[in-house]
Amino acid sequence: MSSVVLLNQECKIRCKNSFGLRTTVKPADERLRNLRGFTFLNTSLTDKAMRIKANALDKRNKAALKETVWEGKPAYHLHIDYNNPDYPVTAEDIWFDKETYFTLKNIQYEGEEKAADITWSDFEMNITLEDSLFEQ
Repeated sequence: MSSVVLLNQECKIRCKNSFGLRTTVKPADERLRNLRGFTFLNTSLTDKAMRIKANALDKRNKAALKETVWEGKPAYHLHIDYNNPDYPVTAEDIWFDKETYFTLKNIQYEGEEKAADITWSDFEMNITLEDSLFEQ
């Protein structure tokens, strides 16, 4: 089952699931929380960038950045080894498009086990979505 969640121009959070159910929800709605308890509004690209910046600069953690190529695109590869007992992720690899800085791939580890492996491809930014897509 897949769902779509967006923040529209009126600052309302609109949702649609694969069954066609469309609704408006409040920012604190529990259905918007991910496995780590973050809400929809805390998982934006800006929030992710701020989290990565804080973790890369945290003196307890080790971070390394190198230039590379990801699926034919010039990219940066950031590797972070976490040393924070309050954070379950122990290591993270993130590939960013060198020109736009959009995330292309993100892998997180908890110990030796891969906890998340996400790849973004064939995406368009700032496309227009009609509000009628989310009307009941």
